[in-house]
Amino acid sequence: NSSAGFQVQMVTKRGTNQWHGSLCEFYYASDVGAANSWKNNHTPSGGLPYTPLPVTHRNRFGAAAGGPMLPKFWGGKTYIFGNYEGFRFPNATTFEKAVPTALMRAGVIQVPNSAGVETAYNLNPGPVTVNGVTYQPATCTNGSFCDPRGIGLNPVVQQIWNKFMPLPNDPQFASSDRYNTQGYLSPILLPQRSDFFVFRLDHDFGDKWHFMSSYRYYNLTNTTNNQVDIGGAFTGDTFGQAVSTSQRPQKPDFIVVGLTTSITPALTNDLHANYVRDWWQWADNLTPPQLPGLAGALEIGGESAGVNALIPYNVNSSSTRTRFWDGRDLNLRDDLSLLHGNHLFQFGVNYLRNYIGHSRNDNGAN
Repeated sequence: NSSAGFQVQMVTKRGTNQWHGSLCEFYYASDVGAANSWKNNHTPSGGLPYTPLPVTHRNRFGAAAGGPMLPKFWGGKTYIFGNYEGFRFPNATTFEKAVPTALMRAGVIQVPNSAGVETAYNLNPGPVTVNGVTYQPATCTNGSFCDPRGIGLNPVVQQIWNKFMPLPNDPQFASSDRYNTQGYLSPILLPQRSDFFVFRLDHDFGDKWHFMSSYRYYNLTNTTNNQVDIGGAFTGDTFGQAVSTSQRPQKPDFIVVGLTTSITPALTNDLHANYVRDWWQWADNLTPPQLPGLAGALEIGGESAGVNALIPYNVNSSSTRTRFWDGRDLNLRDDLSLLHGNHLFQFGVNYLRNYIGHSRNDNGAN
């Protein structure tokens, strides 16, 4: 889609002849007094018979100060102003995905029989015992084993399930079939944090020359659930604790300097130079192998399964694509304004240089 262009003018407050400052708490929202969800109260987690209410809050705060600086320096006064705004959102919540049941990990699947009753079929060449119950090898209508090759469950798949996937704790998970797969519910941290700084410096060189400069910096740390590890597969992760491996940082900044000159009472020149950097990134753990010796990532469930693939972390391209954008724009502008009677004439020149560094590994795939 395309859209029309637009122009934005930003005016930053400047310092005055007296020092002024402020501290502010825009808002603070806490989980204190909040009720736990029904699902959390009925789903065990971390050795408890229930999943605790995540501890979280939202907090936005700031400070500002400005005033005179270096009076009578270079023929005039200097003014300074600064502003800061911070945002903190630990965003502790819960994450749930489908995991194989104990029967399925042992190579015993449950499917409806001719009467529609879910029935266990042991596809292994020999009997297996799960939770004290022994299941004999299943036979098909011709009397032979349902697994014609007699190898049972793929040993690589079985190793991934047993090593990196916790047993389910939510049998009624909607995105599972409730027999071969069930849900695993775990707390997860998806924190968001931002810091925004504004700095402005002004100096008056007498009555006709005015200098200004301003710098703005923004830093956003954004953790998402695009890729989540529940099995401790990555270094530093813990088995059974859902951990995000997906970051979406943004770090734009902007600097501008300007010099306004009153050449005559009717003629004014305005010179500005500014530099903008727009940097952001999608960072994920791509598609590494889950076990040593695998040539690549094994996705049990297919690309369309997305986050519900039966692996400890999703590796579909929609969730593991990485990108970065590094835009750098330099702008030089000079405007001359002439007031003649009831008419205003304006002349100027403008130079703009845009540089964009962009890389992505998804090749535009959806």
